[in-house]
Amino acid sequence: PELRRLGKRVIFGSYSFGCVESISGGSPVVFREQTGRGDVKAKRVSAASHGDPFYAPEIHLCKHLDASFPEEAPHFIYAYYARDFCVPTLRRLYEQLIAEHAVDAVVAIDGGTDSLMAGDEAGLGDPIEDAVTVATLAALEGLHLKLLLSVGFGTDRFNG
Repeated sequence: PELRRLGKRVIFGSYSFGCVESISGGSPVVFREQTGRGDVKAKRVSAASHGDPFYAPEIHLCKHLDASFPEEAPHFIYAYYARDFCVPTLRRLYEQLIAEHAVDAVVAIDGGTDSLMAGDEAGLGDPIEDAVTVATLAALEGLHLKLLLSVGFGTDRFNG
């Protein structure tokens, strides 16, 4: 509500562990690149999309946003599988979305605290996705603001 009051629009990107391939139902591929890891892609997901019944956070969030803010529906989220992306590829995706939506700020949210680690901690889980995010944000140019929020303190201890 506060961002709306300030005249801001929020564009969501979900760099998560959901299977982008399993999302269908009017979810167009908006980014595709061949890399050494294969065909890397991002899809534009809405509440009308279909996905894994056990893990489809992007679809659930779109449904929630549509119900909470029906005057702005349909809402959408860009979904992309975290382990498919390296820094150059994620940077190209973000640059595309920044240009397409005239984005002036990026807020990355770490669901734990791996993004704050040095890499030599005992019991370290799997911080590669966080390292890719931090390096990608650092490489983005022309933004007024770049933020990294770490939430879920203590959750990463279950990864290692």
